[in-house]
Amino acid sequence: MKLPFRFPRGRRFLIFFILISLCALPPGERAAAEPPAVPDSDPPAEDGAFEDDTESVNDPPVNTVPGPQVTPRNIPLIFSALNGNALIVSDPDLNGGNLRVTIRVSRGTLSVEGDSGALVEMNGADALTITGSQGAVNTELDGLRYDPPPDWHGKVTLTMESNDLGNTGTPGPLTDQDSVEITVAVTVGPDQPPIADAGPDLTVDEYRQVILDGSNSSDPDGPENRPVDYNWTQTAGPAVDLEGADTPVAAFTAPEVGAGGDRLSFLLTVVDSRNAADTDEVAVTVRNIGEPIGTFPEGSTVFLNAPGFEEEAVFYAWNQISGPSVALSDEHAGRPSFVAPIVGPEGAVLVFQLTIETGDGGGGSETFSVRIEDNGITGFPPDVLTFTPILTAEMGIAVDGGRLVRLRGLDPAQIQETMNRPQSLIYGLIEAAVKTGEPGAGASITFYLSDPAEEGFSWFGYTEEDGWFDFGSDAVFNPDRTRITLRVAEGGMADRDAEINGIIGVLSGPGKAGTPTPPRSGGGSGDSGGCFIDIALP
Repeated sequence: MKLPFRFPRGRRFLIFFILISLCALPPGERAAAEPPAVPDSDPPAEDGAFEDDTESVNDPPVNTVPGPQVTPRNIPLIFSALNGNALIVSDPDLNGGNLRVTIRVSRGTLSVEGDSGALVEMNGADALTITGSQGAVNTELDGLRYDPPPDWHGKVTLTMESNDLGNTGTPGPLTDQDSVEITVAVTVGPDQPPIADAGPDLTVDEYRQVILDGSNSSDPDGPENRPVDYNWTQTAGPAVDLEGADTPVAAFTAPEVGAGGDRLSFLLTVVDSRNAADTDEVAVTVRNIGEPIGTFPEGSTVFLNAPGFEEEAVFYAWNQISGPSVALSDEHAGRPSFVAPIVGPEGAVLVFQLTIETGDGGGGSETFSVRIEDNGITGFPPDVLTFTPILTAEMGIAVDGGRLVRLRGLDPAQIQETMNRPQSLIYGLIEAAVKTGEPGAGASITFYLSDPAEEGFSWFGYTEEDGWFDFGSDAVFNPDRTRITLRVAEGGMADRDAEINGIIGVLSGPGKAGTPTPPRSGGGSGDSGGCFIDIALP
């Protein structure tokens, strides 16, 4: 039943209830059941219509979003009706009002044209807001552009939130929120293999360290898919030990070669994150630099000479270019010294380059090599340099605060001074020169003994200026007396030249205080300590 006009809400309910009741009664009883008329306190509106005092209820906006999206790396994604992936907002009761749409992405940036008349805020950022009529907002959304981060791939979440700003009715502003997953793909097409780059061919001198550099290997699919596995293998030439063969940069020591030199080849294999592979080869030509100038046992003192240049040179510059590292007493001297380092049973070759300048403005450079062999001494820690101070004794030495540049045994009988001379210098005297990090610095020298020092033995030193002296508290034995540590300072009492020149020279050894022994010359037996053997080169 359709009423010709509308009653207020409360009265509509009462009339509706009465009508239902009447319809449920038999026809003869309906008239008796009809209630008396109720006076209407509200006069009818003009033109015969009644006022509608109902309160409208606001309906929320509705987003329409596409399913998951895919775009290639570095390629923007356009949301539009033409592409079939438009973002759309609608509101059935906006009634001409404005709404606001906010769009965010977890990575990358968003942008719209901004020419619809709607208010666009933060255009070109990772979140933008569009405020305006439904038509203007949808015009901006049709063509929304998403730009992924440069050279990046992965998953991105786009979130769209619409707000009707309370248009219209109760209970006020309502929203709708939806999201779209975007995949930024690595490539547009199928995976491409990496490009292996083993670097240019090389020419080096024998015994020098060689670096094989494959770090310029790349992948057409972008840096995020660059090679993840490297493998260097030798394919030709004398065998060498490759260090870092499973890394982009490998290294080896150029082997000893004949007079005509030799050629080595290495193959680099690279594999990318999708297991595609490529290879590249590099050749290394090794030149012969001549025979080593000598062979010396570890722990001995070696002097480098510059034959033929002494009268012409005004400037020397020595530089070690391969082999176990050593310290030179003076890199700018014509005849610097160093102590042969620790080597394994196979020995090692040290290579030095000498550059000179002459008084007439000329100059040149030359390369020298020195072979170091294992001295065969055992029973000491592996990181301790071993040597033979006298004919029948063995010792070890370690330095903290500097590096050895000279080490040799000395027969005490060569020293004529008898005042305070110790007895029983069972190891003879050890001459050690330590190059410190800077002039005036101190250092600690630890001697390792093959047999424990007897009780009553102390550590004695000698300088030309002060004669014999006991180190006292500056020499400390360990509990089992197989090790003693000396504290020495440049320019101090133990420094033989007493100069501040960056080198501390110490002449010392274990002995026992007592009645001075008469001086003697030559080797032999007795309390002064055995035969003299100078292992330094002349």
